[in-house]
Parts: sequence; structure tokens; C-alpha cells
Amino acid sequence: MFIRDPKQLTTEKQAELELICQHSEMARKTYVLTQQFMTMLRLRRGQEFETWLSAVEASHIAELCRFAHSLCKDKDAVIAGLTLSYSNGPVEAQVHKLKLVKRSMFGRAKLPLLRQRLLNAA
Repeated sequence: MFIRDPKQLTTEKQAELELICQHSEMARKTYVLTQQFMTMLRLRRGQEFETWLSAVEASHIAELCRFAHSLCKDKDAVIAGLTLSYSNGPVEAQVHKLKLVKRSMFGRAKLPLLRQRLLNAA
């Protein structure tokens, strides 16, 4: 519920989420910070990443702090991922197809047949 778009939640789930946030200040802070991150992700607002990191550090929520620290290990890539519309999805699809064909041929043939099957599969 915390990472879903609030507009997509049913009224029952919205009421449940509201109840959780009313009873726990930590849950409310976690929800707010999670929604801020998801908004950055959905709307590609990488320029807000530093502000979000500061808010997470100030919250002292251990799980979010660990998540933020792991993102900081490759901060430039995270900001680029939150900002740019480029994706490596097509490359990953080709690699997946190659591995699938390779697994199906395991022990049957060598590289020339694998090459021919990949060229014919395209």
C-alpha cells in the first residue's frame, strides 16, 4: 500500500492506510517519504533526490536510512535513472533471448548452430 499510487487504492485500502498512519507516527513518516520517492520515480524528478535524502536522514527511520545509503553508493546512476527516460530494457531482452536459446541447446551443438538459431529467431 505504501508504494502504490494513492489514486489507485480502493476506498477500503485508503481507509486502512489512514488508520495505520493515524496510529503510528513512524508509519506516517515512512508513508510520506515513500510517496515522495515514488513521485520522483514516476515523474522523473531526479533533481529532488538530494532533498529526499536529507529528509530521510532527518527521519531516523533505520530501514529508509539503509535504503538511502545503498542508493548513495552509485548516486550518479540513481539520479540519471530518476531523471532520464532511457532504458536498458531492449538490451536485457536480447540477452534473455540469447540465454534462453543457449539453455535449450545445452549439450547439443556448438557455436555455429547457436548463432544460426539466434539469427533465425529474430
